[in-house]
Amino acid sequence: MLPIRACGAAVAVLLLGGARPSPLEAQLAKDFPGWTVDEKAQGDLNGDSVKDWAVTLKRPSEGGAGRLEPMLAIYLGTKGGGLELHTRAPRAVCIGCGGVKSSPDGVIGVPTITPRGVLELAYEGGSREAWSDTHKWRYDAGKDAFELIGRTYVVRDTLSEDGHMEPGEMESEDINFSTGKMVRTLSGKGAFTCKVKPGVASAKLAEFDYEHFTDIEQLFVDGSCKK
Repeated sequence: MLPIRACGAAVAVLLLGGARPSPLEAQLAKDFPGWTVDEKAQGDLNGDSVKDWAVTLKRPSEGGAGRLEPMLAIYLGTKGGGLELHTRAPRAVCIGCGGVKSSPDGVIGVPTITPRGVLELAYEGGSREAWSDTHKWRYDAGKDAFELIGRTYVVRDTLSEDGHMEPGEMESEDINFSTGKMVRTLSGKGAFTCKVKPGVASAKLAEFDYEHFTDIEQLFVDGSCKK
């Protein structure tokens, strides 16, 4: 796909004699002029058997100084073959927030859509301790919004021969926010099931701020999940 910042000129040329832009290209050129596509994923997010899109984009920040700003856009497909912009989530993804193990200018928060219609955003980064952090979102038709239903966080020590953390340190957390349950794995001690605070699943994608969500022990852990 052509970068979005080139779409204006490109679409004009295409309409004169080449192939027409796809519905997604046309909508992005309309809704996000000046933005460049970073990643995209297609699938059925709302269960109507029509393909939808999750797209991450970036553009130079208005503040300048070579900085980039990110965007996550969710498009729902229509029965007539078109696309409607449903969700703008500029803070659900980020640029330069993953440390030395991540891309300095790529959007962190790569989208995929599972066969069951769950939107997954995968974040990766770290330094000596490399981590991956996947957030799972599901469309709620009654609220007409995407709500957080799960999170899987994994960390490994890149200087360790086997990748394991120091004994007793956390290596993974798998959370189901709908049920309020977490499975935490500690190095050398195995997996433990505990509970997280209720109400986290009410987080809405359009309002979600990834960079202020990462300290799970401080924000959401309760009762038996506390270290």
